[in-house]
Amino acid sequence: MLRLLCAVLVIALQWREVTPTARHDQRLRESDIGARAPESFVARLRVTNRRDRTPHEIEVWRAGPARVLVRFLDAAERGRYLLRRDADLWLLTPDARRAVKLNPAYRVYSGVNLDEILGVQLQRDYRLAAVEEGVGQNGEALTAFELRAAGAATFPSIRHVVRDGDARPVSTSYRLGSGKTASVIEYLEWATTPVLHARRFVVRDELRKSSVADVDIESVQARPVPDDLFDVSDSSGRRRLEGRPEGPPARSPSGPG
Repeated sequence: MLRLLCAVLVIALQWREVTPTARHDQRLRESDIGARAPESFVARLRVTNRRDRTPHEIEVWRAGPARVLVRFLDAAERGRYLLRRDADLWLLTPDARRAVKLNPAYRVYSGVNLDEILGVQLQRDYRLAAVEEGVGQNGEALTAFELRAAGAATFPSIRHVVRDGDARPVSTSYRLGSGKTASVIEYLEWATTPVLHARRFVVRDELRKSSVADVDIESVQARPVPDDLFDVSDSSGRRRLEGRPEGPPARSPSGPG
């Protein structure tokens, strides 16, 4: 019984809530990886689910904070795209006459959400609710930020754990409106060009415990991204990516913003 009480006490002492200070604000700002990303960029990623060990290649094109295009590069899925504009997410396929509108929480390969791949902008989209300080398993000092969405968001709350020494994230937990954890990202490796970003991380789907994905960001290139890639009704820009003739515009889907 004494051993159990001691164990509970040790766990309880791992984290203690503290009053937020300017130092905490700075650490949160430095650890806001989503905000550090170039305004417009192209990135190539490999996503591998640990269940079947099948790697999938995707390409991410982003123009500003509101427009993202995911291009599927596997041979069997060439010509398929996910397109996000503001809060709307669309699936575009070469054999469909209309784009299909999806739930913004739609998961790509292996249960990975777009926000988990790209990283949300913490200080822009969330408000600080609490700060905790603790010690990691290896004895390093950590700070945990409890964040609440400032407006409508796929994940209403986030727990963001950061190393004190270099302000690099250790993990980010995304929570549903009920408070239940939907997924957890564990950051394993970092790259510093063109900006600091996670080179390798793990996404754990807490709603489906068997779904764990390794994500490798193979390259990030800051560059202008053509506007026509994000046109839901006209596929001309995306067809150029595939090296195919432009052809006539696709029929306009119902309800695009």
